[in-house]
Amino acid sequence: NYRMICIACLIFISLPFMVNQIRTGIYPQLERPWQQIGMQHTQQWATAGKAARDEGKRYDQKARLSSKLPKTVQSLKRRMEKEAVSEDIDYSYNRQAPQLKIKQLDPNAKIQTGPGIPNWQWRQINFSWNGPVEKDQEISFVFISPFINLILAVLRVIFLAVLTYCLSRAVYSKNSRFSFSSIKNSIFSILTVLLFSVIVCQAHADNFFPPEKLLNELKLKLTEKDMPVCVPNCASSPRMKVQINKNQIDIRMELHSLYQNTAVPLPGSVQHWLPQIVLIDGKPVSGLYREPSTGYLWLKIPEGIHQIDIKGALPQRDVVWLQLPLKPNYVEIGSEGWSVDGLHDNGVIDTQLKFTRISADNDNKTEASETFEPGLLPSFVKITRIFHLDLDWQIETVVSRVTPVGSAIALSVPLLAGESVTSDIRVENGNVLLNMAPDQKNFRWFSSLKIENELALKAEDTLDWAEVWQVNIGTLWHAEISGIPVIHHQNRIGNRFPEWRPWPGEEIAIKITRPEGIKGQTHTIESSELSLSPGKRIRNAILNLDIRSSRGGRHTIKIPDNAKLQSVSINGKSQPVRQDKNNVTLPLTPGQQNIKLVWRESKDIKTILKTSLIDLGMKSVNSFISVSMPRDRWILFCGGPYLGPAVLFWRVVF
Repeated sequence: NYRMICIACLIFISLPFMVNQIRTGIYPQLERPWQQIGMQHTQQWATAGKAARDEGKRYDQKARLSSKLPKTVQSLKRRMEKEAVSEDIDYSYNRQAPQLKIKQLDPNAKIQTGPGIPNWQWRQINFSWNGPVEKDQEISFVFISPFINLILAVLRVIFLAVLTYCLSRAVYSKNSRFSFSSIKNSIFSILTVLLFSVIVCQAHADNFFPPEKLLNELKLKLTEKDMPVCVPNCASSPRMKVQINKNQIDIRMELHSLYQNTAVPLPGSVQHWLPQIVLIDGKPVSGLYREPSTGYLWLKIPEGIHQIDIKGALPQRDVVWLQLPLKPNYVEIGSEGWSVDGLHDNGVIDTQLKFTRISADNDNKTEASETFEPGLLPSFVKITRIFHLDLDWQIETVVSRVTPVGSAIALSVPLLAGESVTSDIRVENGNVLLNMAPDQKNFRWFSSLKIENELALKAEDTLDWAEVWQVNIGTLWHAEISGIPVIHHQNRIGNRFPEWRPWPGEEIAIKITRPEGIKGQTHTIESSELSLSPGKRIRNAILNLDIRSSRGGRHTIKIPDNAKLQSVSINGKSQPVRQDKNNVTLPLTPGQQNIKLVWRESKDIKTILKTSLIDLGMKSVNSFISVSMPRDRWILFCGGPYLGPAVLFWRVVF
């Protein structure tokens, strides 16, 4: 039975193949019946009005059908498409990506548009090689004639029929001729297998939508409990005042609550500093909750405005970090014997404050160090500078934490010569003031760099960070690199992206020059279509041009001497273009544009019809001429269309 099923499938596949081989062998142009060479444009001219009406009807019909679909299904499909598009997007990077301007075009560069390409094609063959190829190696092609192709097609059909006959084990005799009794007995089995396959495929298709992820989200929304409208912003702190006297710190914090029994995190953490006294409106609190993962203390406050007083002794360390999980809007700090980092001039602070002990003299420092408590390991980061050298030079700087998460990091990173920061970060005296939270792993900012003939880089002699340099050299520039060797020459997608990992004090120098371009045409006529409508006294003409331009400018074409220009439109919009004798000057903008010219000629129809001479001003491909004859005229002889390398096509329409 299995053998007969396979034979039946082979016959089912072979019959269409045999028919297609014989048909293609006799008529090679039927190899692709859906494609026509060069006639698609001319046929559109002959039925332009009817096609436009039919297309409008189809659009109206689609709109009516789409409006009948359930709104819930449409919304689910749109949501599925958004999720499918956004699954692989790095949102943390793409929020800053618009600041970069990569792969720009110089507005002053004369970019060649190249020659026009014919819009007809037939068969495309791709070549690939597994190993290196020498430049002097050649490839030869062998083309067969249509007659040889017919013979090969017939042989394919014969050999396939013989193969099917041999596999089917059909018995031949003079009386009964061919006997296919075994095949007849397997017809029921074949139909059963096919029916079962259709049922399984249909069941699999029904289970595809909606996905399990979307069902889980809908279930979560239906089962979630009622929560306050203000979540997660039910509490805020408008201002805070900090006072440090030697080893004692006093904090007064104003809290506003919009909901009863709101829990708010207090300044400090287990790893750095915890308060010893907590008062709410001058009264001691009944209890605090310490979060195990972060070490923050949480306080429950009622609805309204409250004053929180926090007091405690500072640990015996040179550096103390004060974590602020609920960041106040305005902070005042008074310190004695301590310097403060993380506070801006306008009273705005970062997510944490850094207090550094100031020693009066070396004797006091030595005496105090004997009683200091053990502190955390010093922080260490990796600074990656990515240089994007394009029309504008820009730098993307990424600071990555190397030491374990759990301690805050405050650094002062110097800027390069000619670097101007464009991100919203603190910059003082040519240094970026970096302040990373204990759980923050990366910090990123963007800068612009002044264009110079040479880019010199030198690694800082410090133990606080290690540097990595990456240079993305655009196509506008030619670079000559000297100094320490390159670690990586290409990025993951194979583009040139040199990378260095210098030690402190090491240098590189990149000499950058801009090569001059080769002269060439800056606009190309992709296609030209001339439609003529001759009459008894006048002749109407419509010329459609598809022009690709790399920069703005003007292009002049010449219409017949006795022609009167009626209108000019570019991309469907009418333009105020005048006719100067037989010259028409057209404005060009960068990009692709369609230009339509309409004019009339004082010519009556004669026995021999000749089209007027039009000078397009440059070479054109895909040129078409369409003549719409009056209904009371008939054609004795006409030629075309011409196939092959010809690019001029004629069509006569009644």
